[in-house]
Amino acid sequence: MGSRLRELPFVQQRQQPYVLFGAERTKLYLFLDHRRASAVSGILGVQPDAITGDVVITGDLDLKLRNALRR
Repeated sequence: MGSRLRELPFVQQRQQPYVLFGAERTKLYLFLDHRRASAVSGILGVQPDAITGDVVITGDLDLKLRNALRR
């Protein structure tokens, strides 16, 4: 269970989970903290257009939103 929880990028495990067995039910206790996991990476460039000679702005943006609404 702990190794699977470590695979989630938006939670961090505070302590090991444990299971409490009762007569009629079983409870699983997880001790988790929220962790920020979103990332933004990008680059912006300026170059002349090959045909018109005007300045053209180019760029690349990599946006990874993970659990942005914390639900």
